[in-house]
Amino acid sequence: MSKPDLYIYDDKQAASYAASGTSLKTKLLGITYDDLVSIFGEPFLLNGDKTYFQWVVDYDGDTFTIYDWKYTDKDYVKNELGHDGGISFHIGGKTFAGYFEDFITDAKAKGLRYGDNKEDDELPF
Repeated sequence: MSKPDLYIYDDKQAASYAASGTSLKTKLLGITYDDLVSIFGEPFLLNGDKTYFQWVVDYDGDTFTIYDWKYTDKDYVKNELGHDGGISFHIGGKTFAGYFEDFITDAKAKGLRYGDNKEDDELPF
């Protein structure tokens, strides 16, 4: 498998613009907040109306969002969500998200971390 084209947004305004028009495509299983921070870095903090945390990522030319949805306790999302192996975070996008979901699962299994072996904070693959 070749190295994916990957960009992790770090500017909240640009991320918001890129994420506009995305909708739920799939749900991650057994992926925790700490897993996502390890893979993608720190999320954007949102107002907690329906979501507390969000990552916005361009993956192989498509924009995807990763977010918690309708949990009432931010500490639960950070410390317990996904630890039981069940549904954890949602993936939103404008296109099929299966390859991106596989990418996240593979990154977790391989222990790949945001910024490993790089000075420019890109994933090492």
